[in-house]
Amino acid sequence: MKKTIILIFLLAAFITAGKDYVLKNNQSAVYRFDAPAGKHALLFFRARIKLPSPAEAWGFHALEVKLNGKTLKAPCNKAEKLIDPQNTPPTETAVCDSAGKLFLRADSDWQTFNAPSGDVYSNTQRMNQVNQTELNNVFYNFVFPLKDLKKNGNTLTLKVFLPDHVSAYPVEITGLQIAGFSDRIVFHRDWLQAVYPWSFPTLSEIKKRQNLVVALGETGLGSFSIYNFKSSTFKVPDDLQLYRLDNTLIPGKRKQMEDYHIPNTGELYVPELLTPVKKGTVLQLPQGTTTFLFRYCGKRAGNYKIAGIPVDIRVLNFTLPDHETLPVENGLYIMASQPQKQNIYPELREYGITQILISPWNAPIKLKIENDKLHADFRRLDAKIKEVQSWKLSRRQLLFGTSEPILNQLHKLTGEGVDGKAFQRRFKEFIRLFFDHADQLNLKIYLSLYDEANFQKKIWHKTQILTKIATTVPNSRMWATVTDLVSAAYFYDTLGYRKERDLAVTHPFLLIGKPDTEVQKGILIPDQKTTAELRARHFRGEYMGVTSYPGTGNRYQYGFRSRHSDLEVYMGFAFWWGDMKKPNTKPRQWYYVSYPFFEKTTGLRYSTIGWEAIRAGIDDYRYAELASQKLIRKYGQAEGKKILKKILAVKHSNTENIPTDYFNHVRNQLIKIIEVNQ
Repeated sequence: MKKTIILIFLLAAFITAGKDYVLKNNQSAVYRFDAPAGKHALLFFRARIKLPSPAEAWGFHALEVKLNGKTLKAPCNKAEKLIDPQNTPPTETAVCDSAGKLFLRADSDWQTFNAPSGDVYSNTQRMNQVNQTELNNVFYNFVFPLKDLKKNGNTLTLKVFLPDHVSAYPVEITGLQIAGFSDRIVFHRDWLQAVYPWSFPTLSEIKKRQNLVVALGETGLGSFSIYNFKSSTFKVPDDLQLYRLDNTLIPGKRKQMEDYHIPNTGELYVPELLTPVKKGTVLQLPQGTTTFLFRYCGKRAGNYKIAGIPVDIRVLNFTLPDHETLPVENGLYIMASQPQKQNIYPELREYGITQILISPWNAPIKLKIENDKLHADFRRLDAKIKEVQSWKLSRRQLLFGTSEPILNQLHKLTGEGVDGKAFQRRFKEFIRLFFDHADQLNLKIYLSLYDEANFQKKIWHKTQILTKIATTVPNSRMWATVTDLVSAAYFYDTLGYRKERDLAVTHPFLLIGKPDTEVQKGILIPDQKTTAELRARHFRGEYMGVTSYPGTGNRYQYGFRSRHSDLEVYMGFAFWWGDMKKPNTKPRQWYYVSYPFFEKTTGLRYSTIGWEAIRAGIDDYRYAELASQKLIRKYGQAEGKKILKKILAVKHSNTENIPTDYFNHVRNQLIKIIEVNQ
């Protein structure tokens, strides 16, 4: 690869391997050290009060830190005040009190920065809500600037102050280290994780090198962050497609912060938008943290290093299955008008989408009655199908819905509602016409009546009547979005859906790790069926909203989740809803993903974390599919599938909060299987 010289100085003089202390109330620890090399000396440590649950929610200004007799009051990675939404109403707590004592708790689940595994700040859910299920009894991260050091013989003193009612419990301090740096630090975090402008790295993130593994011809995404002690310039390398992560700042209401455990006062930071950076550009980086995501495409097998960027790249000596050969159809429902004008379809297919929803709203079918026969004009539908198929979308099957425009026309033509005999007669005629036309197109088309009818009492009655009529037409194929497996079972058991022909598409029931007690029943109650029995059914379709941030949900649902559940269709929705002429720089909801627009001055393409996570998830599926083929060839169908499901299974009880390292861990296992069985 072309070498590019970039002045990224990473000078660190580590004094020790890290010291650990356990201090009881009023106890002190003294640590002596010589000044490290480098302009900036930093103190790193993690601390917590060892309290039992549920007392872990309590917090106190409990730790005093002094350097050569002077109190350290300004950690690098803490705001002066944070909101604690665990209290009602939420309260503001100073990180340091007036005496300079640091605030500690037994867990850091409301802190901006935390380290669940010792080397990352946060696993975030939705906006910047932290993953509480992983953050009970974990340490706070602290980083302090150390100024006015003596060349030799500096003294660091740590002392604990606790109120009487918790004085029996110790304060734990771990990983205390002192290091020296130049004016810039480069550090690595998984690109799916939150990195904010004020983020400061842990030592393990500074030491870590980015390892990118991609299959031949595939796209890999990685990230690195630069922390500047003062503003500086950065030259973008010529051999790298680079994006700057722009944290979106939007107004935040106190109620939102309470609901989402957001530890900022009056504003929300959403790490969503990826702004393209032109190669060779010289950027002015401010004081603080700036994060970049880079995209690499593996052209030939071998090991590579990107000059100037601490990234190791390994290109694998195999190719992944084509998207159209996968057992699942990866779909996306774009909630926007005129997507063809934005040239969306090519990019959808590039990212692995093979299914796009078409409906009588964007491909209308005009109905009329002549000589007592219903006639349907399918020309606009045919044109739409031809258009999307030219981009390799919806070529194996097509989800068509919902049907309100069709039903409204039938109401006008017959003057009756769904309960009327004339309406029902014409509706059955339409079903015959529609699916006879689908047969002529030689395309497996499914027709939907209403969206999530099982949660809408006003249309549930209509859904039952029309479904029973439609399924009497032998060549019809019906599909319905339902919110849970109980309702999906009702469609098959009572309304007449036919297994292997019709498709009930459910919200992800999360078969992996989801307890039976969490099943949503909508307006239906299971009739003498336990959820365990329903769980054993094979429902072939699921749909779920895609999120702006974090991307872990998108990646999991489109990837290992779909493969583990043997889905036929996975449909994401709410990809964008708004003005498509400009980026969604102020998302109104956490599940709105900006469409990757073109940057006007350079012609480069914006992207988002949520959108990139979809591609990564579909690629995860492709790795799993190739590994499955190798396992089945070696062990047979039954045993091969069993081995793969064990590899993909998530052990965490809450599968919406998947650790980011899960994906790399599973991918590495799949790569090993593929390479061993080449």
